[in-house]
Amino acid sequence: MPAGDEPWVLESGSHASLLANFAAARNHFDGRVATEAGLRRTVAPFYSAASAAEQNRSLWLVAMLDGRTQIFDAGLDPVGAVTSWGSDIAGTEASCGGGSQVLATRPGDAGEPDAIQAFAIVNRAVRPSLRRWSSPGR
Repeated sequence: MPAGDEPWVLESGSHASLLANFAAARNHFDGRVATEAGLRRTVAPFYSAASAAEQNRSLWLVAMLDGRTQIFDAGLDPVGAVTSWGSDIAGTEASCGGGSQVLATRPGDAGEPDAIQAFAIVNRAVRPSLRRWSSPGR
């Protein structure tokens, strides 16, 4: 395997790491993933991924090419979906708001300003941690 074909390490705070293969000549991952425990799966191609914890259970959130963010359990089985996010997500830990949060961009196009919002995971669904989308620099 050429050096350029090595999987990328997608980290998300201290929760977990995921290995993912970047699609050649594209700006997304091809769907081949592996967990720290060695579990290998193929999911649909995606833009970004973030891990989160809910009641001591690990979850992966994956921003798919079709505009959905799929929620997977630790075994990479789908357990939910989010339809209102953009393609960039990142996991974070905070001392407030339940600890584990996900930052997500809003959906939009190049003509709209970028904006992010923090979300908590509750019952395998997302709950806004802030009241509205926040545009950087505003």
